Amino acid sequence: VELVLTQIQENDIPNTNACSLLSWIVIELDRLTTSNLIRLCDLCIDYVSKSSSAQQTGWKDLLPKILTLLSKKEEIDHYGSDISGENYKKQIIVALCQAKWHSDILSSLASMFIHIPMNDEEHAKVVSKLCSGLEKLEPNAIPPLVHQLLRLTRNQGTVTLLLSLKKYYNERIYKLNDSIGMLDDVPLDESTNHDNEDVEVCKKEVIESERMVLYHIKDMGKKCPGWNELIKVAKSCTSAPQVILNPFFIAVLLIVSNVPSHHSEIMMLLKNMIKNVSVEEEKRQESDWMRKVLNCNCNVDTVLTKLIRSKACEEEGVLDGLVSLSITLLMPLPFKYSEFVIKRVARYGRMIAVNLAVKHVIVTGTVLNAIVNNIIRNPQCMQYSECLCELCDSCPMLVIDYPDVVKRLLEVLPSLPATAAFRVTAALISLIRVSQKLRDKLILTLRQSLFIHDPSSRQMAVSGFLQLLKRLKIKGISNSLSQNSFQAYTCPSVFTQTCLEIHSQTSNPVNSGNNEGICLEVINVLKRCFTQQLPVKITLYSALHRALIRNPDLCIPTADIFLEHLGDFYEVDEDMIPPLNFHKAISIQQSEVIVLEPLGHLLFIVQQIIVTSDRINCNVDDEDYHVNSTKLHKLMESLVDRFSKCQNKHLDLDEEFEGSPEAKWREERLRQCLTVYQALMAYLLSTWDISKTVEDVQKLLSLFRAHSSFVEFAKNKKYEGVKKKPGTKDATLNTPGKKNSFSFPETVLDFDAVIRMLSLLMGEVDWCLDGVAEELKNKKPFRRYAFQCALEVLLKTKSLLTAYKPKSLLGNLKTLGKLIMEKCMKCFDEAIQFDTNSSINMVEVFNEILIIIFTKFNKHLSSFLAEICDVRESLGLNSQMDVILNIYLNILNKILDGSAEDEDEDPKFKRLLGVLITGLEAISLELPIEGSCIGKVTKWLTDLAQTRNITVLPVVKILISLLLKLHSRCHSDAPLCDNLALQLCELFRPINDIEIERSPINFELVNATTKTTIFPLLCSSLNERLNAVDWVIVRMKSEVGMIHYTDATLTSPNSRKARLKCKEKEVV
Repeated sequence: VELVLTQIQENDIPNTNACSLLSWIVIELDRLTTSNLIRLCDLCIDYVSKSSSAQQTGWKDLLPKILTLLSKKEEIDHYGSDISGENYKKQIIVALCQAKWHSDILSSLASMFIHIPMNDEEHAKVVSKLCSGLEKLEPNAIPPLVHQLLRLTRNQGTVTLLLSLKKYYNERIYKLNDSIGMLDDVPLDESTNHDNEDVEVCKKEVIESERMVLYHIKDMGKKCPGWNELIKVAKSCTSAPQVILNPFFIAVLLIVSNVPSHHSEIMMLLKNMIKNVSVEEEKRQESDWMRKVLNCNCNVDTVLTKLIRSKACEEEGVLDGLVSLSITLLMPLPFKYSEFVIKRVARYGRMIAVNLAVKHVIVTGTVLNAIVNNIIRNPQCMQYSECLCELCDSCPMLVIDYPDVVKRLLEVLPSLPATAAFRVTAALISLIRVSQKLRDKLILTLRQSLFIHDPSSRQMAVSGFLQLLKRLKIKGISNSLSQNSFQAYTCPSVFTQTCLEIHSQTSNPVNSGNNEGICLEVINVLKRCFTQQLPVKITLYSALHRALIRNPDLCIPTADIFLEHLGDFYEVDEDMIPPLNFHKAISIQQSEVIVLEPLGHLLFIVQQIIVTSDRINCNVDDEDYHVNSTKLHKLMESLVDRFSKCQNKHLDLDEEFEGSPEAKWREERLRQCLTVYQALMAYLLSTWDISKTVEDVQKLLSLFRAHSSFVEFAKNKKYEGVKKKPGTKDATLNTPGKKNSFSFPETVLDFDAVIRMLSLLMGEVDWCLDGVAEELKNKKPFRRYAFQCALEVLLKTKSLLTAYKPKSLLGNLKTLGKLIMEKCMKCFDEAIQFDTNSSINMVEVFNEILIIIFTKFNKHLSSFLAEICDVRESLGLNSQMDVILNIYLNILNKILDGSAEDEDEDPKFKRLLGVLITGLEAISLELPIEGSCIGKVTKWLTDLAQTRNITVLPVVKILISLLLKLHSRCHSDAPLCDNLALQLCELFRPINDIEIERSPINFELVNATTKTTIFPLLCSSLNERLNAVDWVIVRMKSEVGMIHYTDATLTSPNSRKARLKCKEKEVV
């Protein structure tokens, strides 16, 4: 036997022959004596350290059988010492682990150890030694070794193997500077950071090696006990996710997730890890102490992007797992998480879905079906419809290849809630540029939805048609209409086209030649809205102008339609006041007041059509068009003249508002009149040009005076109450003579109207002659009205942003913000001297602009500030924010320094101080942490709290809350909290006789009046600090649990243990 083994070791004998010889020897080993078995065992161990190739591994077949036989011996004479067979086997395993292993025999060693019985400690040592040799192997040698190691670690040691593989492929493929934990002492060197490197530049051998390894992992089967160990360790790392969030490790987890018993567990595990990364990012933003303690680095975007771009993602198990992960991430989080975390997690889900659909076409259908299923199952969840919109925008040609998915969307579209239906419609309209058949089917679906009784379905249909008008670009319709009026224009019906084209085309790109006919037919369809419910009409009137801006040629046929419709309510008799028939617009049905026509919205869209048409189609040579345009102008001018003369008696406002249906009808008429006045004033401003004179200013002022008188009446009107029969309980529903709040209507104005109004009031414009509008500019009430309208437009827009974000909104906010910044904020002293109330409104408007930018357009913040502050983006966000911050601080300093103590009770002072502090809070919370501005604000707030006694409790609440937040962001220690606590203890007095330490710093802002307001704010701040400590402790426990894994992070276990002691001291 020794001779055969020696020959195999020393000569290059073919594997087939060697195996045949060794198989016979293995059978005969049972006949050998114990001493012979020991001799063979020693010989095998000697050859293990001397072997340098796979052909010299004859010992791998003999040693397991020899050790098995010897371990059964009760006593063995090993060179003069008696030991048990089991102890002898342990010594042999120790000797093997201490021997030097050549990298070419690692697979043979792993194969050998599979058949050697070992306890947990011995198994861990062997696996650790084998895994330590991975680093020196060539890529093509990894899969064979991993195949054997997977068998060896089937019951335990799987995580050690996977961590070693993660380290191996990360260094060669992904090159992420990952696994930087709070217990690692390796600094994050930006110069060696390869996060942005493309995974496709690495060697082909490494890529193929990884794919084969993943195949072996997948081939392990469904009943591998090692997966339970993997999931257990992964769960323990949810608070320290940087260990697991690596492309290779995620790929392994995704493959395991295809095992039904582990699917939901792994999906939620990965989601919790990604969620915790976002939560920690938010916490680190809020706490300077956490930023110093947690020196971690985990870029989820980079990890997911590299995984999707890698060849590993082409494995079926990884692809299927990623699809499931994207849907899981899109599932809504509980409301206890902040908006930042909820949006960030959903964004990761969208990113995975879109990248998978684009990069890996094989799963595009699966992704689409999964998203559509969830839209149908949970339409209230906006994440799925947002993802669908992004998919349709990014890869329309891929989406259109799945007609069954599109068909399902069209079928469920009418039954979806309003917000979801709007987004799905927007997604489908993104596809019409590549499919004419889809365009026609969508029009049919929208047309059918107009006949559904539910107003929300009809609103969806109208919104869809208007989006369609914006997408279908047309040219030259003005020329065609100059030959044929709209009433005489005929084109094949969409329904006829659909039937004719279904057999003659595939999904061809939209033929722009048919767009004119389609658009005109859509406008004809929208005429049906004039007989629909109020919400449907408002939807049409509010959004039609955006479609006309994109296709101004449609103003001609649209003007014809609205001229006819407005004529139904217009009183031809010039002596009739009011000049609109409100009885047709408002009716009483079963004692309820029903609004049939929103006249204010109608007039506003009419004036928009007039202005747009005049600006763009002024050169159209069409007699009918010019006749209709003249009619509209005369009609609007007549309305302006007659509404200027309207008084209370014309609206029967002198009669009592006793709560009867007739009184409610008069109240609704008053409400409609207010919107009519807004629309008419907008008409005068929109049509203003250099030909206007002082007489035109008087027209505008007359309208405004009439509007103001009705507003004042509405604010001060009284109710007499509804009379009941004598003897019944509660003779009236309302107390006679008691003031009751009037519900003012929502403004009908838009950004264009308020920008034009404010431009005229606050600066020189090229469309108005100098001196003509001087009287208007000097009218304080009109200035207040202008800013109030701007504020109402902003608030209305803000409420709609959850469902729809107009593309023009950012440009409007820039224009309005720059106007207010240049003409008001930078010269606030002049503005407040002119009128305090309008200045307060102006600051409120500017605050709302900033809040919308901060919350909805944060990625455009730098470009917005560059526009309004004239500070280049290259100078950095801190320099840009410094301009706005200085303006607010200077205004506040002047107001506070110039105010007397008795002014604290002045309502104007309270309101102005409140809006300025609210704006300062919004700005301060967006300041970059690394800049100087945040320190400036913190110091200003601290000085203010120490020197100023402010009794306006809402202002005190904002000031102290902001001071505590900024102090936490800037300082690791908490002297502010200590001083506030000591001063509050002194104010509240102790419940026992213990003497309380006096605060070394006295805050004038903390006094008997404000103590009950400040106390809960301090408690909340302390609670946040304790939560931060708790978070760090939990994270530390997770990292401690991974210390004994050598390849878990970049530093050694001993180094991490030493650093743990330092971190524990920091937490304490």
